Amino acid sequence: MANSNQDLQGPFESINNALEKYYNRLNCNYKENANNGVFLQYCMDEELIDNDLDIQEELGDECDPNDCAYTWLHNQYDFPVPSHLTIPDGRMEEYIFHILQFCHKYNDSPSDLYIQQEIMPKLNDWVKVDAKDTQSVTIIPNKDLSNLSSTSLNTEIIRFEQEGKVEDEIKDENNEYEMEICVKTPRKRIEIISKHKFEPKFPARAHLNIFATKEIITDLNERVNEHFENDLDLYYYVDITSALQMNDRQIDVFKILDEEDHDQVTIAIANYDLHSKINNEDLYGIIVPNDDILKPCNNNPTKWEWKFQSFLTSDEIFDNFGITSDNLPTSSRKTPTFLKQLEQKLVIGEVLIDNTDWFDIDQIKSAQRKSRKSSRPNIIITLSKSMWMTQCKKSFQSNNPLPLIPIVINRKSNHWIEWVKIINIQSQNISVGIAIRYDQVTNQYKIKSILLDKGDILNKFGLIGYDSKQSRKYLDQLSNFNRSITKIEWSDRINPLDQKIISLKKQIQCQQASIERLKGTITTLRSVPMAVVPTGPEVTLSDSIKSFVSDNCTSIESDNKIQDEDWLDAVVNEVVKEYKVTPFMTDIIGAKRNIYVDKPFIKAWINRVNHKFTNEAEMYYWLDYTISMQMLQQYAKKYINNEDNTFMVAIFNTELSNKQNEGLYGIVGLNEKSYLRNDNKYPLKLASLMTADEIKKEFGINAYDLPKPSRKHGDFTGALILPRQINEKDLKQINWANVNLYRSASESNGGEIVSISSVVMTDYVKIAMERINMARGDNGPIENHKLNLLPIIVIDKHHNYYGIQWVLMVNLIHRNSYIGVSFEYNKNYDLFMAKGIYLCKQEIASKHILIGLSHDFSQYLPSFSIRRFKFKATPQNSVNCNTQIIQYRQQFEQERRRNDELQQQMQRQREIYTQQIQQLMRRGQVNQNGNNVDQNPNCNDMTNPNGRQQ
Repeated sequence: MANSNQDLQGPFESINNALEKYYNRLNCNYKENANNGVFLQYCMDEELIDNDLDIQEELGDECDPNDCAYTWLHNQYDFPVPSHLTIPDGRMEEYIFHILQFCHKYNDSPSDLYIQQEIMPKLNDWVKVDAKDTQSVTIIPNKDLSNLSSTSLNTEIIRFEQEGKVEDEIKDENNEYEMEICVKTPRKRIEIISKHKFEPKFPARAHLNIFATKEIITDLNERVNEHFENDLDLYYYVDITSALQMNDRQIDVFKILDEEDHDQVTIAIANYDLHSKINNEDLYGIIVPNDDILKPCNNNPTKWEWKFQSFLTSDEIFDNFGITSDNLPTSSRKTPTFLKQLEQKLVIGEVLIDNTDWFDIDQIKSAQRKSRKSSRPNIIITLSKSMWMTQCKKSFQSNNPLPLIPIVINRKSNHWIEWVKIINIQSQNISVGIAIRYDQVTNQYKIKSILLDKGDILNKFGLIGYDSKQSRKYLDQLSNFNRSITKIEWSDRINPLDQKIISLKKQIQCQQASIERLKGTITTLRSVPMAVVPTGPEVTLSDSIKSFVSDNCTSIESDNKIQDEDWLDAVVNEVVKEYKVTPFMTDIIGAKRNIYVDKPFIKAWINRVNHKFTNEAEMYYWLDYTISMQMLQQYAKKYINNEDNTFMVAIFNTELSNKQNEGLYGIVGLNEKSYLRNDNKYPLKLASLMTADEIKKEFGINAYDLPKPSRKHGDFTGALILPRQINEKDLKQINWANVNLYRSASESNGGEIVSISSVVMTDYVKIAMERINMARGDNGPIENHKLNLLPIIVIDKHHNYYGIQWVLMVNLIHRNSYIGVSFEYNKNYDLFMAKGIYLCKQEIASKHILIGLSHDFSQYLPSFSIRRFKFKATPQNSVNCNTQIIQYRQQFEQERRRNDELQQQMQRQREIYTQQIQQLMRRGQVNQNGNNVDQNPNCNDMTNPNGRQQ
């Protein structure tokens, strides 16, 4: 019992020691009438040191001074006050409360300056209001004005000057009451020139956007009232709070003019919900441009363009920058959306646990960086899914349910609150958390992740902004969270290799069933006469490419011949023309973000050109890629007026033609809307499409000065001729980790998920390569369009590059689906380099059409769409399984070859029947005079020169 009493007296003794310093500074004997000191003796005499009377509930930040049990000590003991201060009547208890509260919070006595600036205003009812010209007015009543009516005051207040401190009196008609008016002004004459929202160059957070030195974080940790274990925890808090402020668009950038020094200053201000240890006022982050970094020589964004300069209170901001409190950012934690999420009533049943696919739930490990000297061991536990679900349900069904822990999640310029339930796994003596989020679309709760690290939960919980008293009920349940694990492995999860074997067995069964169906079809064809099938010459991909290259070469020769014939006119025009021609180029090539092409323009022209576009997006895609190639080849032109050196127009060759088969050129002018908005977004606009004659009439620009077509460029046509076939040498150098994934944005929600090892992927590509090479033979054309290497155009706008790649269709046998693998031929190394993996047919088709061939060969590709594709490591102990897979694959290939042979046999049978039917029709025409002819197709009929049958 004695030990318990001593534990209770600890906080009281701390206040007692701090209050003794206060008495000694005022030359008063603290223990004159109290052996233990005034405060401690009073609490002991009044029996206030008790378990039922929490000192935090008496001296906390939210406590009412009038309800405090300790302030009555002045009725028994004298409580000194600095000689230069006068306590208003009836406010002594409130004064004692603030002194004791300071001693309790900081274990020290308040200074005279703090008492004068922070405590006395609370006793004198200071009221702050905003005045004109960024000033603040403070009204201090010298007498009790509670009974004074508002109509009895004459409220005429003199105008204030910017400098100095002005005092005036406001009196009623009987001159009985007076008020003192103090005007607070900035230290300098300051003018706010502009104000706009902060736009981060990188994902919303301080990291990569706002640089913070170690010194400023350490200094901030010593100044704030909030508790952080170390500087890293504080930096994490500042980092993610910056993200919250950016997401809520609360950070404003001010450009300020110092009228005395004529200096311009740019600052940004963010609210971090941190409070000064001295006066508990809000501290705001002052962010300034980071002049220490080197400016980039191109348009790539630079890291750390801003940096933290300091953390100031609202009064300090006003003194230094003239920015009033109503212009300061509000707290992201006080927004209606944030508070509404915190107030959610969570109703979670066992259905949520049963319906969750635990095998695919993300497992979040520790986000802390490991020290080089000390490394934390990897702790992996193995659980069955049924055991895990039992433990989850048991945690929710506890007789003493603990509150779910709220945490803040920031991702992709958005933040929200998730709720963590601690799951205690008694058999493993560990605890983990599961994060639950409310889905507003489906109106259901969903489990988003498994949290394996206690520190990660604490950091994300700290972003909620609760004080120590509110946090206690949540953090107590983390006491059993004694170690962090690296991973949970599921013992009852099916081995992916076994899944492949099962899938291959099903594929073989399907192929066998298909063979039986083909046999039945052949039997039917043999017994039933076939109708005449019209046949005609079909265009192959190789023929189409040869024709495309040949036409372009002929066109180039024709253009050169015309220029040779008109050389004299060209020389004369060159001397007298009123413009000069320069290459047309933008920082980032292409139409996007540079040249505005509106929808009405596309709608107006899509039916006026010879090229058949299936939709408006396809035409825009054509224009965008064509502009990019024109710029890279320096074919796009900009025309400058010689007289005043002003911009006339920019022109590119669209490689489209009108209904009269006349070539059309894109006319690019200035975008007036962008100029009026005073921004760099779409500074140019595609105004029209014109023929060469129309351009001559409108701008006086000669035809030979117009851009040439990009698809007739030698590099373009040369890349369409493949020097050789893809072979095993090309496949051996593929590093699948460096190959990009492509899919259409319009199909991002559909399709399946495919996971595959790099070894199996290489085998699939090898099978597809061998099928193409076998079908091609000695460089002959491939009649089966599905086996073609399909050419596509690829443009990298950020690296100013374009090229032609060849897409190989690869059959993923174990998933009964397809992907496209694109290769680009490198002349220097004589290699086909794998560049991309295409997960849907639409993305391949859109880039193939841009080649400009007379026929769309992408229509022969099989339809496929894969939502997510990833590579996984091949297990070391899977040799036997891989051998078994190879055996099944060989069986599958045998069945496939039998299938192909039967299809060829069926095709030959059709051709024989067609020839026989055509012979019968010709014989019928010869014997149309009425002669009866035996129409048995197996007889061998011959006619002699005299017309009689032999």
